[in-house]
Amino acid sequence: MDGALAGKDAGVRPLRRAFLHPGLDASLIGALVLSAIVLGGGTRAGFLGDALLQLLAVPILAYGLIRLPFAELDSLGRAALMVAAAIALLPLVQLVPLPPALWTHLPGRDAIVALYRTLDGGTAGALHWRPISLSPQATWNGFLALIPPLAIFLVMFRVAERERRALALLLVGLAIASVVVGFAQFGQGPDSPLYFFAFTNRNEPVGFFANRNHFAALLYSALLLAAAFAVGALKGRGAGGGRFLGHLLTRRAAVVFAGLFLFVLFFAALGMTRSRAGLALAIVGTLGVFTLGVSRRATPGMPGRGRLLPVVIAVAIAVILVLQFALYRILERFDRSILEDLRPVLTGQTLTIAADYLPFGSGIATFVPVYKMHEPAFKAPPAYINRAHNDFAELWLEGGFLAASIAAAFIALLFLASLRLWAEPPPLGPLDLALARAGALIVWLLLAHSLVDYPLRTSAMASVLAFAAALALMPRGTRPDSAPAPPLRREGRRAPTDRPPPSRRPAPAPSASDPADESAIEWPEEWLTPPKGRHGRPK
Repeated sequence: MDGALAGKDAGVRPLRRAFLHPGLDASLIGALVLSAIVLGGGTRAGFLGDALLQLLAVPILAYGLIRLPFAELDSLGRAALMVAAAIALLPLVQLVPLPPALWTHLPGRDAIVALYRTLDGGTAGALHWRPISLSPQATWNGFLALIPPLAIFLVMFRVAERERRALALLLVGLAIASVVVGFAQFGQGPDSPLYFFAFTNRNEPVGFFANRNHFAALLYSALLLAAAFAVGALKGRGAGGGRFLGHLLTRRAAVVFAGLFLFVLFFAALGMTRSRAGLALAIVGTLGVFTLGVSRRATPGMPGRGRLLPVVIAVAIAVILVLQFALYRILERFDRSILEDLRPVLTGQTLTIAADYLPFGSGIATFVPVYKMHEPAFKAPPAYINRAHNDFAELWLEGGFLAASIAAAFIALLFLASLRLWAEPPPLGPLDLALARAGALIVWLLLAHSLVDYPLRTSAMASVLAFAAALALMPRGTRPDSAPAPPLRREGRRAPTDRPPPSRRPAPAPSASDPADESAIEWPEEWLTPPKGRHGRPK
């Protein structure tokens, strides 16, 4: 019996070690980010890629919930967790069935009540229990779309700084791969087989996405992460960044040329996409690059501002080259008057419709059916309207006051995190601090982009936002079950270990004939005097 129990325990032990392995967290996030970028670039619900991504994210979300280090969270981390829980619960609350005595009195339900009574011959017998959402299937799909970004955000609570750098490099690499695919699409023309979606911008490069604006959002996000690596390397080798890049970027010139290459690559792709919002936000993000390494006080490994001069030169050269490469295509997009764009019109119509469904909203992801119900009241052009092109207005329609409160709490949380990162930086190395600040800038840019488009309605960019928000809100990368890293090894010294000191045995009595007895040797006088260094101090 004891042998059977011992054998069972021996079989469980490898699984336990794999479950608690420090690199498992980063591996899961890396697989999920890779799948999100490659599969989650569609703009409509129901794609096979989104279904596969959500299926992959379900066990990762469960793992993140089980392994969540509640005891190690600070006040900002707990607040972030509460906001994430509220985001997940909002569509579930809207799916709770309500009796007819309640849901028939909700604003905006008069047409549905009249339809049911017409089908039942004018009686109220056909009124069954219904949720707040006018389209429960669409709201359920909206909840499933939240699983991948929530899984990334929760598991990031456990990922340490070194693994975060690797994940940021992975995201930059995926953006580069998407640029390569986009240039191939543009070179092969509208009939290129590399366009992965039927409804897409076939005259522009879109990479793994269906929409050029969302592709542009990935580009300016990756541009900030790449800039963070350049700033971290230029700010010195202390406290984190230099050791990680020691084998890849051994000289400052290599950092400058790598940054120049990435700036040219991403800006060239942005110019080819002709995304006005994407290009404008990329310029704003480029201005924010110069704040990634700013420090109000002297910090070890954080030299002065002069080291950022190569970044300034790289940005200037990149902008000059891009303006000559894609200026004509960019001007074609800005030649059309912004007032002729449908975005302001759709935003106004969405806000008008939302007033009929307050205070609870029409249900998450119900914009399309709700807009179709009210479309005859507007003189809209004969086109398919799939989004309001203003995520805040669309969220106000779908979620009402509760959704607006959650959005306000998230923005307040992001503001506090940004204030901490720039005013009172945590004790991080140059690279880790630059990555945390880049994450905050990425979230702000994506929120600004959501005022004129809907990048966060794609699983890919929602996952990028979750990763960037985790960088900004949890910059310390706590891991409660791992020991702190030992100090860096210096020349002439050995790194301390946790091994107990060896037992000391009494030394044998020295003898005059024993050459190992140093006290019996007559050393020259100049050997006994320590050599002097600068300022006359002994070395």
